[in-house]
Amino acid sequence: AAWTFLLVGITVHFTRAKEYSEWGRSEGTEGFSIGGVQVANPSLYPWHVAIFIRGTYEGGGSLISQEFVLTATHVVYDFSSERLKSPKSITVKAGIVKLGDASAKVYNVSNILGYPEFDPKNLANDICLLKLETKVTFGATVRPIYLWDEADRDVSVMASKKYSGTVVGWGLVEGGDRTNNLNRVQMNFLDAENCQNAVPAFKKSGFPKPDRSYCAVRDTQTVCRGDSGGGMFLYDSRRKAYYLRGFVSQGMTTGGGCEANVPVLFTDIAFYLKWIEKIALPKCYNLLGLNKCVVFGLNEEQGNSPLGIVHLKYKFRKNLLISDCHGVLISKRHVLTQAGCVEANQLRELKSVSIGNIFINNYSDVVSQNAIVSVKTNADLAILVLKSDVSQQISPICLPTAHETGTSEIFYWTRKTPHPKKLQHVKIASDELQIGSSKSSKILQVNVPSNHTRLGGAPFLYSIADSHMFLRAVEKCPWKGCPPQQKSAEFVDVLLHYGGWIREVVGAEGSEEELLPPRCVV
Repeated sequence: AAWTFLLVGITVHFTRAKEYSEWGRSEGTEGFSIGGVQVANPSLYPWHVAIFIRGTYEGGGSLISQEFVLTATHVVYDFSSERLKSPKSITVKAGIVKLGDASAKVYNVSNILGYPEFDPKNLANDICLLKLETKVTFGATVRPIYLWDEADRDVSVMASKKYSGTVVGWGLVEGGDRTNNLNRVQMNFLDAENCQNAVPAFKKSGFPKPDRSYCAVRDTQTVCRGDSGGGMFLYDSRRKAYYLRGFVSQGMTTGGGCEANVPVLFTDIAFYLKWIEKIALPKCYNLLGLNKCVVFGLNEEQGNSPLGIVHLKYKFRKNLLISDCHGVLISKRHVLTQAGCVEANQLRELKSVSIGNIFINNYSDVVSQNAIVSVKTNADLAILVLKSDVSQQISPICLPTAHETGTSEIFYWTRKTPHPKKLQHVKIASDELQIGSSKSSKILQVNVPSNHTRLGGAPFLYSIADSHMFLRAVEKCPWKGCPPQQKSAEFVDVLLHYGGWIREVVGAEGSEEELLPPRCVV
């Protein structure tokens, strides 16, 4: 079934997520390192594909969804004309271990989406997505790989723990000879200092760049020309699946081949994860499929003004309109808040939502008062359905599909400050955030350095890579406002237990289905 809502004049369909449990799964045990016995089983690394340009093999890539392959930009870049090559010249072959295998599944490419900051001079931000013309049918020899999540993001830590990853490819082998057979090598993570000492050219160019690239090395074997774009895979024994941490970007060549025990530079996908999801897996990017998760701040240097943080207007003692609660715009017609903000009360009656200003009662600016047509509640949360769409200039705030780590902060108005009240915010350090008594708890305990009373339902937001922002939780407190906290404040986790309900309220059912990795199925 599909979910539908109106977004800036465009109808967006939310398909009911169908979990594909074989994501990142491998079958078989054959396969040895590059320079040794070749990989013999196409089910061993079924996400690895071969990229051809005008019939000539150019590099590798990883299948990450039914329609997208992740690879290095330089594999599909025309350096003479300084632009991407034509998608029509590119084909992708999947389900093979030999380049000439006639049983290969062949896919044409309809579009190339390169990272905007790619630098062809030094190959910084060497990452792009190939969109296939037709959806891939998954099976034992063709299936996608998981993308690396936020855990163990620091490569120096992985190097100190002596972590290694598997790299496969059809690149040049010992002696600089070409090969028709897929080979693999196990490579060890290397910290930046040792990498730069071993390869002065990397140090001169500022590589590896923190979070965006990393080095790996093997004393007896290596990767070489033709392995570019091929992924480094790590196996998670708990989940029994492989994860893509990065892919081959550049290395040093000598004569006709490549030397072992010389570090190789990999693009680190951890930094680019949200950019990848936004294009290739939008239902992993955010719960409701918004096309952009804007970063907000309270001045121009910090980002866009958080106009999607709203305040609820109540009729008080039958004649006075007051603001008593926060709300968060999650679509152009839906506001999420805590359930206590919509409870029936003899003193006040919820009338409307005030949207479009970081001030309360700033009469010098035009503020939109949006009427409410219905209210949906579910335990600690409530969704207000507005009579009409809000202005196109106001960006809704994204909801996550999985718990992630990022830079956290709380935005809030206070009850007792003079009018006009300005929206405030406070940063939350990771050690000031605690999940409740168990992993299944709906409540987050947050140490809030505050000595004043906040309006109810204050939003807890976090940002990733300074480019994407999400709502993690809303404060749970009485309708009279959140009292000063001596130790911690309680926040309701909007994802845990509520994600499916939120998606259902915001949208309507349809029939199309899309295969997603389990972590994105809410």
